[in-house]
Amino acid sequence: MLLKNVSSSKKIIHFHFSLGHFKQLHLEKGWVKILSGAANEVQLKLALLQAQEINAVIINKQDSSYLFGEAELYVPQDEVIRAKRILDEENA
Repeated sequence: MLLKNVSSSKKIIHFHFSLGHFKQLHLEKGWVKILSGAANEVQLKLALLQAQEINAVIINKQDSSYLFGEAELYVPQDEVIRAKRILDEENA
């Protein structure tokens, strides 16, 4: 299932994908994983990138019953360097 929220004021697009759909998108469109970790931490990084108008998606691989596992943050291949720079500056 694909849900899309578009914020017209900032033109930020936030996608939620089923894992199967995202794998297809990842292979076809050149999305790159730049971060993985606890879901709440990755969500904060997503918000940081969106504030800088970088398209990003989260694949949450956390088990819903036992709450273990990680989330992964992906950005388009052409935004990888900029996204990593923003995240590095935030951690400095």
